[in-house]
Amino acid sequence: MISARLRLAHSIAPVRRTIALALLALPVGAAADDAARSLIAPTFVDRPPVLDGKMSEGEWDRVTRITGFRHTDLTLAARQTEVWAAFDEEHLYVCFRSENPGGVRATIKDRDAVQIFGEDAVEIFIQPGGEGTYYQFAANGLNTRFDSRDEKSNWNGQWKAASGIVKDQWFVGATWTIELAIPFQILGAAKAPPDGTVWRANFCRDWTAVDATRRATSWAQVGGAFHNPSRFGDLLFDRESPAIQVTDLGDLSRGKIALRGLVAARREQQVDLALAVSPVSDPATRTTETGMTVHAAAQPAPFALDASVAAPGATTWPARLAFTAGARSRTYYRALIPFGVEPGFAVDIRSVFTRKFLEARFDISRMTGLPPSITGRVAIANGSGRTLALTELGDLDRTMTGTARLDFRDVAPGDYTLRMTLRDNQEKVLNETTRPYRIPEPPEWLGNTIGISDEVPKPFEAVRVKGNAVSMSGRTYHFDDAIFPTRIVNQDVEQLARPAQLVLMQGGKKIAWTDVASVVRRAVDAEAEIAYTADSTAATVEGTVKVEYDGWAFFDFTVTPKGGESIDALCVELPFARDEALFMRTHGPIATWAGETMRTVLIGDVKNDADADAAEGLRSQFGDAWMPDGWKDTGEFIFQAYVGNDERGLFVVQDTEENRSLEGGNIGVRHEGDVTVLEVHLINKPTEVRKPLRYQIALVAVPFKKYRYELEYLVSMCGGHNPNFVLDNDFVGWVRGALLWHWGRIEKDMAPHPDHPDRLPRMIKNFARADMLGVVNSTCMMAPSPYEPFDTYRDEWVIDPPYALPRHQGTEVDLVMVSTNGSFADYYLWWAKRMVDEIGIGGLYFDMVSPVGSLNHLAGDGWIDEHGKRHMTSNIFSLRRLYKRLYTMLKKQGAKRGTEYYIFQHSAAGPITAFEDHLCKGEGFIREKDWRLVTPSFYRAWSLRPLGTTFTMFAGLSAPWGRESPPPHYSAQARTLIHDTLCTPMWEEQVAKDMLPIWKMRKSFNVADSTFVPWYRKDPRAKAKPSSLYVSFWHHPGKVMVAVANLTDEPVEAMLELDLQAFGIAEDVAEAAEIHGMRDEDLSTPAGARVRLDHHPGPSVLEVKRGRVALTVRAQNYSVLRVPGGGH
Repeated sequence: MISARLRLAHSIAPVRRTIALALLALPVGAAADDAARSLIAPTFVDRPPVLDGKMSEGEWDRVTRITGFRHTDLTLAARQTEVWAAFDEEHLYVCFRSENPGGVRATIKDRDAVQIFGEDAVEIFIQPGGEGTYYQFAANGLNTRFDSRDEKSNWNGQWKAASGIVKDQWFVGATWTIELAIPFQILGAAKAPPDGTVWRANFCRDWTAVDATRRATSWAQVGGAFHNPSRFGDLLFDRESPAIQVTDLGDLSRGKIALRGLVAARREQQVDLALAVSPVSDPATRTTETGMTVHAAAQPAPFALDASVAAPGATTWPARLAFTAGARSRTYYRALIPFGVEPGFAVDIRSVFTRKFLEARFDISRMTGLPPSITGRVAIANGSGRTLALTELGDLDRTMTGTARLDFRDVAPGDYTLRMTLRDNQEKVLNETTRPYRIPEPPEWLGNTIGISDEVPKPFEAVRVKGNAVSMSGRTYHFDDAIFPTRIVNQDVEQLARPAQLVLMQGGKKIAWTDVASVVRRAVDAEAEIAYTADSTAATVEGTVKVEYDGWAFFDFTVTPKGGESIDALCVELPFARDEALFMRTHGPIATWAGETMRTVLIGDVKNDADADAAEGLRSQFGDAWMPDGWKDTGEFIFQAYVGNDERGLFVVQDTEENRSLEGGNIGVRHEGDVTVLEVHLINKPTEVRKPLRYQIALVAVPFKKYRYELEYLVSMCGGHNPNFVLDNDFVGWVRGALLWHWGRIEKDMAPHPDHPDRLPRMIKNFARADMLGVVNSTCMMAPSPYEPFDTYRDEWVIDPPYALPRHQGTEVDLVMVSTNGSFADYYLWWAKRMVDEIGIGGLYFDMVSPVGSLNHLAGDGWIDEHGKRHMTSNIFSLRRLYKRLYTMLKKQGAKRGTEYYIFQHSAAGPITAFEDHLCKGEGFIREKDWRLVTPSFYRAWSLRPLGTTFTMFAGLSAPWGRESPPPHYSAQARTLIHDTLCTPMWEEQVAKDMLPIWKMRKSFNVADSTFVPWYRKDPRAKAKPSSLYVSFWHHPGKVMVAVANLTDEPVEAMLELDLQAFGIAEDVAEAAEIHGMRDEDLSTPAGARVRLDHHPGPSVLEVKRGRVALTVRAQNYSVLRVPGGGH
């Protein structure tokens, strides 16, 4: 793409290298010492940027940008920061932007508090005139400011800072943008300095989620403390200076320099660019150099400078990249970037100890002068030098890279030496490197069968087979000698409008399948397996479908072409009755964890109920994640799609793009009158097929199981943050659950701090005395590092490309994403069972769990196409297997102890949801303004209630990590209650006092055995005026409970009208008990007092006259009324 842009621009002309370098090596009037400084010229702007923490279009895109931050030891920082600098006559403007995988820590709010430097912070140092007094300006993500003059913080200047923090979808990683405006007046200047003035400056970034020695990074090479003005960089003021932006450096560690960027200017001018690489020890010696000239104008022009360097020895070579840009005999940009070049003979070792082999990847691409017939050799030798195992890789002089596999199954565990050599055809050693190598003892957890069983755990029901019909827990799949189900009967309702089918198109015609035959090969309580075959004029099909007790129907089939014409299309068609396909949710593409995208779509007759402002807000917040006008092909591979209505649905799951030939995406939707067809494309363009094509697709009808209302009340508090809160207050006795939050560290005692190694056992015992369960917050997809056994088995556990949360939650460990395809699953099952048996936990609360993509073949991930390129596969199948084993183990262990153990989940929904007891979700609506956008139809489409697993919603005040402008609980509850969904009170004080009375009323009404009628049914038995109110109700014979929601910003004087006769309620006993969401000012618990239920004012008694109840429904709030009101 870069080179194409260069060809089109016609404004970039390479010049003779010696001319450009001579011009830029030492500008006119500069001393040799000045040339060793980093330098930038802030761009003069006519219109200042708006300080709002957002990089809006037109603000910073034609402004000088720098990167290349280094640590205080002068090595290049792995975590880079980008800085833009501009000025006008009144202010210097600076913008910092950084990617923060572990989040942005910002808690300090007091100005000039030195604690700000213990958090994520930015710093600017300025020394006007280049000597004497200098100033420091710092800010954090809360815009808390610190400033000093000559290190004295009692000086305060009038300057501004504005942050914007954009969280990833899991609210863990974040992009932090902060804009600052510093008036020249507080720097001792009446206005901006004259052109040609040089000040000294430095830009710094303090990080939290990194090792302590890596926290401080800076643009200038100060070394040691930041307060070192003699080593600041240069800040050159020139109102006609070009804007230089460096956007990419290349792969410096491999010696592949690919400098990319943009140049713009207020007036047209020629800008000379030069690149040189030198040893750090001798900057005057240039190992390589190149240059070019760019014609700069208002429209930014791209540039590209490429160079290659090689390490001269067998160790990493310290080098320095110098990039300069100048015009009109003046240097406007100088970047001095340190980096290390790996040696030319490089061997990367990756070990799979559980299967007793290693892979050695040789790379000699940076070596020169090699003879022909080069062989790489890797060997394991014992202490006496005897070779115990050896393998070779030939033709390295031709391929330059390659991988050799060394099996060591016959080598006993112990300590050895790994010797890697490069040899010519005469066995002469050309290069050699060695390293210690330890083969561990086989771990006790390897290959365990924990959770693998043909028994069916409760509340699931056994699989039953009758003919070609397979039934389980309220669902039946009918196959009837077909490849895919001919019928799906779900809760006594036909989901399919006609049989599902595998459609094969050839020559513009649909090819008919003939001789379709199937036979049941296995039938036990836990699963049934059916084998099938089919024939046609174009291809044959052979495969199996395995149906398990949770409804998982796994199709593993191979399409073998008969030759001749190409295949036009191959597609699985699932035709739904239109009212069974109102909503669709998709997950894709296959990517590392944070890259997953979920889209929610209206595909049926439900209309988008957002008004113009709300619709615009939803589009702004969710983009294509909300599609109210139907499915639009995004061109991505969708690995998980869900289609359903308010009661039930169907998942379609795939884990790979292998053997697909697609134009656009793989999922389509079309409508045929009263039928909505979901298309799962395998091939959708003419394709010559010369080999059998294997596919694995799963269908899962939901709900997985009967909804268990009693589990809504298990998740009560965030016990790990305040472990005694649950016990000290009025939860004991009717809320039997507590969460011990601990972010996924798999350690024997789950201790959050080494000073409290017995914290978890003490908490578990404390809960047990109150007859409460302790549930450990964990993740089965991340492992800590440093930590054993992860550090030993890292190569076969991690996903590729890697993803990690550095120094997560302020701990000293990184959380590293692992693959559930490998042996990590065995370890995690073993660890979880130990936690149950030895510590006494009552279950697991899963966080940060979602299907991810990986191409780590050592873990069993990825696939290779016909061109030899490796692609990612999703771990969605193996993740489900892991959940199934965990669920089976917990239910079995709980039954042994005469109780029940649980899996709670706060992560992505999908097939894994079958093996969860309770699911809470909703971080996407963590701010008040987001919740206000959640319209009832949006929530209907988004709700996870049809999955059958108990479901509650997070809301802002329940989030222990805190958010800007969190929504009051009542605002969220106003939207969820009318859908028979509760919010989850995860936090203390206001949330507990606000939520518990609602829980109590629902329990006493016994909603589990009542009939729920939602607002969209528009049932005339319960209605309210004005019509802007939403009314849903639950009823038993002789009583009714009604939820009324007001989603406007003004209180509403309402009239609820009930058909008492239809409900079987006598007029003379009709009174209403009413509870509404409480505001902060309503709750007046004395400081330090225990929170009790009676701190909530409780139900009010309202008069019912001829079925009419007058009430006030507060703004963005709800009222719940029970008639009769007695016994509330």
